[in-house]
Amino acid sequence: MKILSAALFLLCAILGYRLINLSEKLDNVERIAKNESRELKETLQKKQIQFDLELDELHNYLLMQTGNMPPSLKEKIITSCETTPAVELDKNNISLAVSRKYSLLIPDADITLEQQQKLVAILEKRENLINVATSNYFTHDIDIEDNIQQREALLEQLDADIDELLNDDDYEAYTLLKDSGFEQYQLKQLDTELGEEQALDSYQHRQLLLSKLQHKQTFHDAVLEAKNMGEASGQSRQRLLQALDKYSENYYADIENSLSDLQMEALIRYESQQFSDMRKSLMAGYSQ
Repeated sequence: MKILSAALFLLCAILGYRLINLSEKLDNVERIAKNESRELKETLQKKQIQFDLELDELHNYLLMQTGNMPPSLKEKIITSCETTPAVELDKNNISLAVSRKYSLLIPDADITLEQQQKLVAILEKRENLINVATSNYFTHDIDIEDNIQQREALLEQLDADIDELLNDDDYEAYTLLKDSGFEQYQLKQLDTELGEEQALDSYQHRQLLLSKLQHKQTFHDAVLEAKNMGEASGQSRQRLLQALDKYSENYYADIENSLSDLQMEALIRYESQQFSDMRKSLMAGYSQ
């Protein structure tokens, strides 16, 4: 009898322990479920707010595209956009791009300090404008050409404003530098290939960049001339290939005395690939 009572007591104790343990687990599950429910609710609320904001932005954008936005709302959006961190970051990037692209013009231009500040402001407007997309997911095909024409008209006006500030020599330097982003990037790549010991100094950078841009302009003039002449495809192709060969030959000859032998070898090795790519691009428009 005593043994039976002890066994029953032990069984009750085990069941009681398991019941308490099960109750604790249920409490934990309930607590976790409540936390997850609260977090899910907060996440859904944030998503809803974000969705509403994006929907409002899309609605306002479409109103701006169609010209139906009230002036007060349009001004509010423009003002708010001008103060966002993203816009501030973009402004900093534009300022940095202008200072680097026109480093051979801005410090040396024959203008006053006030005129220099005005020049920088115009250049920043221009740099920002050429980076503006003329189409997106919401642009009608019929509007793309109009957007391009409007941008070109604005660029022409900015060029005219710059022409008023600069003398003939400085404006010529500007016309070379304004589309020189790729060529300046190529010089950075060349510096990387040369390494620290053979790196180009500031004088060599200036000589190489201006020389290449001048011969690039001559090549582009030849391309336009060939297109305007309306020659047969074989004649036009031959004219363009000859112009490209002259571009590379004159460029190498022009800067040869400014570089060491090792620098010149590295330059030719690097530029040969670039000119080869240009040749392939020119050939792509003609049948063999």
